Amino acid sequence: MEKLNLQLFAENTEVEETQTEETQASEKEFDIQSILNNPEFIKHMESYADKRVTGALTKKEKEYQAQLEAERKKASMTQEELQQEKERELLERENQLKQYELKLSKLDYFKEKGYNIELLDFVGGTDEEEIKSNSDKLIEIVNKAVEKVVQERLKKDAYAPPTTQVEGKLSLADMENMSIEEINKIWDKVAK
Repeated sequence: MEKLNLQLFAENTEVEETQTEETQASEKEFDIQSILNNPEFIKHMESYADKRVTGALTKKEKEYQAQLEAERKKASMTQEELQQEKERELLERENQLKQYELKLSKLDYFKEKGYNIELLDFVGGTDEEEIKSNSDKLIEIVNKAVEKVVQERLKKDAYAPPTTQVEGKLSLADMENMSIEEINKIWDKVAK
């Protein structure tokens, strides 16, 4: 039986203890308070905060200016102009609602027919009948294009049976009277 050198095991333990002590010492050296109290860090963070606050204030100021201009414009309008503005806004909302309803009906039609929903955005129309007609036309065109590609691929990769034929028909009695070489020659012609 071979003796083991126990000194090797002891040295590894010392190395592990040294590494553990170094790790603990480096963790103690990393002090968040020293970073937070660092004048360069403080200067950088103040600069960053100032930029963010200034950007937000500028954005809000622009929004308030636009809102103020709109209110001034409304204050200078006559009663008739205000009525026209309200009617225009109402028509705009109605058009948005109509577009939303058409999109929902288009989605329902696609689901009902089993059409691919990814094609939904390629169909347009001003009413439900026009949308249905355009949807059917689009699907028909896509299906024809797919069918054409499939037919071309089938023609390209299709199996073509051999065109050579053996003269006359052979019966079992004819085959019995032939030699193996004659049968092989006929077979070679058929297999080509």
